[in-house]
Amino acid sequence: MLQPEKCVSQATVKKILKSNNTIEWHNQWAQSEKGRVMFKFVTRPNKKDPINCLKRREQVVIFRLRTNHIQLNAHLSRITKDHQPSCPLCDYKEETVHHFLFDCAPLQDLRKQFLPPDPNRENSLYSSTQQLMQTCRYYHEATRRRMNIQL
Repeated sequence: MLQPEKCVSQATVKKILKSNNTIEWHNQWAQSEKGRVMFKFVTRPNKKDPINCLKRREQVVIFRLRTNHIQLNAHLSRITKDHQPSCPLCDYKEETVHHFLFDCAPLQDLRKQFLPPDPNRENSLYSSTQQLMQTCRYYHEATRRRMNIQL
C-alpha cells in the first residue's frame, strides 16, 4: 500500500506511534495468560483507579495483594524451595491472599474492624480509596500478628 507524501509534524508522528503502541499493548494484555487474577477487575489501565490516590507504600501493598505477589507463605514457597506454604496462624495448608484476607479464623476480629461486611476480592481490593486504605491497615495489623506468632 502506497503512503501519501504529505508532511506531518514530529508531534503528530509521536501521537500516532504512541496510539499504535497503546492499542498493541492492550491487545497483547487481553490475549495474554499473565495477570489473569487481575484481568476480571482491570481489563485495561484505569487512570481513575482509586489506588492512584494512595501513598506509595499503600499502593505497593494493594498492588501486591491484587497480583498475589506478596510475602505470604504460599507465594514465598514458590520462590524458595524450603519455605512451607502453610498459614502460621491456623496451620491451613496454604497461606494465599484469599485465605489471608477472607478465611483465616484468627484474623476474624481484624476482618470485622477493617474490611467491609461480607468481604470479597472486589470490595476489598478494587473499591474506594477509603476501603483500600482500610485494607492496607488490615494487612499491616494482620502481618504484625503473624510476626508475633512466628517469634
